[in-house]
Amino acid sequence: MRLTILEPASQPHTGVVACVDWVSPTGGASSSSSSSSGAGGRGASRGRGALELVTAGDDGSLQRWVPGLDALEATGPAAEAGVAVTGMAWLGPGGRGGGGGGGGGAGTVVALACSDGTLRLFNALTGREEKQAAATSAGAAVCVAADADGAVLATGGEDGSVKVWSRAGMLRATVATADAPVFAVSWSAGADRILFASGRSLAIKSVAGDRAGKASVSWTAHDGPVLCADWSPVHSLVVSGGEDGKYKVWDSEGRALFASAPLLHPVTSVAWSPRGESFAAGGFETLRLCDRAGWSLARQSLAASGVGSGKAAAAGEAAAGAGGSAARAGAAGAAAADGAAGADDASGGGAAAASDAVPFGSVLALSWSPDGTALAVGGAAGRVVVAQPLGRRVSEGGLFAEHSAPREVRVVDASDGTTESLELRDRVTHLSLAYGRLVVCTETQCCVYDAAKRSWATPHVTDLRSPATLLLQGARHILVADAGGSLALLGEDGRPASTAFSAAVARGLGATAARAAACADDASLALAPDCVAVLDRADGRTVRVFETRSGRPVGVPYVHTVAVRQVALSQFTPGLAERRLAIVDSAGDLWVTPVLVHEPEKLASMVESAAWCDAADALLACADGRRVLWHCPSAVWVDRDLCEAAREDVAAPAFGRIPRVLSYRGSRCVVRRGDGAAVHASVSVNTPLLYGLVRGSRWEHAVRLCRQAKERPLWAALAAMALNASQLDTAEIALASLGMADKLAFVLHVRDVPSEEGRAAEMALFRRCPDEAEAILMQASPPLVYRAVKLNVRLFRWERALALAREHDASSGKGGLTELVVAARQRLLDALGREETIASFQSAAQAVGTVDEARVRATKDRERSAEQSAVAGGAYGGSA
Repeated sequence: MRLTILEPASQPHTGVVACVDWVSPTGGASSSSSSSSGAGGRGASRGRGALELVTAGDDGSLQRWVPGLDALEATGPAAEAGVAVTGMAWLGPGGRGGGGGGGGGAGTVVALACSDGTLRLFNALTGREEKQAAATSAGAAVCVAADADGAVLATGGEDGSVKVWSRAGMLRATVATADAPVFAVSWSAGADRILFASGRSLAIKSVAGDRAGKASVSWTAHDGPVLCADWSPVHSLVVSGGEDGKYKVWDSEGRALFASAPLLHPVTSVAWSPRGESFAAGGFETLRLCDRAGWSLARQSLAASGVGSGKAAAAGEAAAGAGGSAARAGAAGAAAADGAAGADDASGGGAAAASDAVPFGSVLALSWSPDGTALAVGGAAGRVVVAQPLGRRVSEGGLFAEHSAPREVRVVDASDGTTESLELRDRVTHLSLAYGRLVVCTETQCCVYDAAKRSWATPHVTDLRSPATLLLQGARHILVADAGGSLALLGEDGRPASTAFSAAVARGLGATAARAAACADDASLALAPDCVAVLDRADGRTVRVFETRSGRPVGVPYVHTVAVRQVALSQFTPGLAERRLAIVDSAGDLWVTPVLVHEPEKLASMVESAAWCDAADALLACADGRRVLWHCPSAVWVDRDLCEAAREDVAAPAFGRIPRVLSYRGSRCVVRRGDGAAVHASVSVNTPLLYGLVRGSRWEHAVRLCRQAKERPLWAALAAMALNASQLDTAEIALASLGMADKLAFVLHVRDVPSEEGRAAEMALFRRCPDEAEAILMQASPPLVYRAVKLNVRLFRWERALALAREHDASSGKGGLTELVVAARQRLLDALGREETIASFQSAAQAVGTVDEARVRATKDRERSAEQSAVAGGAYGGSA
């Protein structure tokens, strides 16, 4: 990837630019406006619709900017604070404020942290100050941040205080008082915890205190003061930068996930992208774009060429005269002087800065646009630029697609070397190439191209209500999540698959979960041919599943015991009855459960990520440096031993640290290493072949395949599938090949059962479902009461067996079953040398009197003969 830079012809700020943020000029929602032109047409010059950029700094003025596709233009001051501004946050839905993360404030009130220690609220439309409050007891108010709804503020000051304020500027609580100045604050996704940086440490505090059930966490993060930090609402990862020249990635418990090599200069600003897939890190004259795992995607030098030290000195004097600290002014001047000799990074691309522009200095403010297509950057020398990430590539087969320009996608066909340039109306936000489709999302549209037929001239275009935050492709559908918290489902051809889906899902999610869907990533949404799984980011533990056809909820929401890190849906087996949900939780445990009736079972520990195969119900996971493949994970509900036997576990040193499974299609998987490299690996080709044969009920051919492959996991998968389908002949062959004599003996016993209902009940008992087995027997016509009684006796469910026997004896008038149960119970007590203690059996023994073993044997023979006669008469299914 690369970063292109847009820079205005003039820079109105005369001092340090400490704050940048995106905002709607009318105070409305920050959504892209629609145009009547098609996907290939050119729209207005302002590609980001109604969004504007607002900046502030040491000169005390708030400046408005109009970002275009090819230029950035300053439109004049929005307000005058009269004092140096060190932090900015917008109050209203969509604004995160604080100069980090995704901007796009939708409110009309802006909160400013000022160098005189005050928190000031300004009306963005009129420029009038509405409220002023003392945010610190001494020193400057360094930073301010708003929660996702813009309803509450947090400030950090040089006195070490972290305070929470209402949107009206009323102090609610002092969350913490640190020993060192607080340079950064950031809210959690649920607005119940605050991250702040003080000294060399990072800390997370609960707003309600430890009594809320979420304990405070504090850890030493850097070897020098922590200068910046940001907390992503998408996956709860924290990125920080410090004077030691490193940027680091942490989880919300303070565990280090990545640490960069020391850079030449301190890292002065960091910001997560709205989708959480990457973050930006700024230092002296340098801007980096990094993957969420920490590895670098792009690096761009911000130094301007042809600038002498006179300009640098002027920049430093201007910063000091505008009310900034002398130290910061000196740093700005030095930064500009050193940066004068720098040159633009060749890998960064982009337009060259104007020859009369001052050097950039250190990057002090970063803010992403809500759609993630642009990054606003403010520097110590008073410059403001906008960086645009380009160069993302996707591929499938012999096709390669690249985001080559803000509104252009270049497609290369490796088979014949042809190249196509696809021009879009708006900026491209998402790109996906899979299942023979190229899907391109812009700020206002979703364009679907038929890549299989190489049809590039006539895409199907669907208008989007808000900029897309996530794009997922499945075999039958395309799922688009937007910034408004809604989910749009499109068919294979790009047309809406269901008009009721979005509204039904919105009702099912509720307001809190809908906001969580707006910041979802590919780990919190899963798409299957007939359903969609959504992780509720509000609590992090609830997974909701919706039908793709109607949007109705499937069953009840699944609530996990701890926070969920990833959700995935099985792809191969048709029908919700066989659909499986895989979950990787924050403890690294992998769980699977049916979608309709939740029966969670744990498969493995220390799992990094997992993915289902599209051509089989096989599950692949990266766990503790190994590649683990479950050929038939559904076997866990048939027999745990078979599930373990169907597991293939091999060392995978090529996957490195923190691997992430990107895809598992057919016999190929793609894994993203922690250093950013994509590793393509081969998986068993026999597994998809086996599932194809079983789906076609070609059991004999499936046996031949296993004999040819001679793989124990494949035999175990076949045995589990055969037992689940009651294919006893195939199960007998597979179990014999596995050497599982006990299970083979049980299968032979089941084959001797004369009635089909009896065999089905025995197989349900094999799957550890005794209630289901009893229900099968009692629902037969006529009911197989004798077998139901014997089933409960075998399971030592004595009281249930006695109740069934008494009820049958009373209704049939034949008698005998009660005596049979009492006799079995008495034999057990005699073997154990114990006396009867159950009152119902004591009364039954008195009623029966002395047990006659001959009469008991006669009762057994009578019931068995009655079942065989009924089978012969067609009452039940025949023999196996």
